[in-house]
Amino acid sequence: MKPLREQNLYEVLEVSPDASPEQLARAYALAKQHFGGASLGSYSLFDSAERTEVLARIEDAWRTLSNREQRARYDREVLGRAPAPASPTVTGVPPASAAPPAAPSLSLIEVTGASLRARRESLGVPLQEIARNTRISIAYLQFIEEDHIRGLPHDAYLRGYLAQYARAVGLDPHTVADGYIRHVKSLRAQKG
Repeated sequence: MKPLREQNLYEVLEVSPDASPEQLARAYALAKQHFGGASLGSYSLFDSAERTEVLARIEDAWRTLSNREQRARYDREVLGRAPAPASPTVTGVPPASAAPPAAPSLSLIEVTGASLRARRESLGVPLQEIARNTRISIAYLQFIEEDHIRGLPHDAYLRGYLAQYARAVGLDPHTVADGYIRHVKSLRAQKG
């Protein structure tokens, strides 16, 4: 394997230059999971400075490759190849640190249980995997995806669950939590 500094951005995320936006999002989520602070495996392989460098490189790869224009420029200038054919964007937002505010980002029109489930399913992530990795009850995850407002925990707990769910599917935790809480408040007001 090449040293990190010699890897191109596709190699950092372990995807092909022809990867779809969905494949990039899944690769990014997996890379963050493997090298993030909660990963026991990365503690034994890397010291703190090395892990920070790896995570920065992963963020750089996501920031560049998840933006259609930046990706096309990278493909042309760095790889010397024509850009990958345009494909539809992923429904969702990039993870919190993935894109600075000035960069164009993918966005959810409305954060609902259905939109979160669609995102998870588009990445091929089973709900059981999220429950196992986050240690959130599968019942709560199902209540979130079904907008089952009577089954949801108190908003303080719900916000934390939503942030963890968002990270598991490569979305911005704050945007998802804020949007879903707004959605739930709207549903509660309708049921009044």
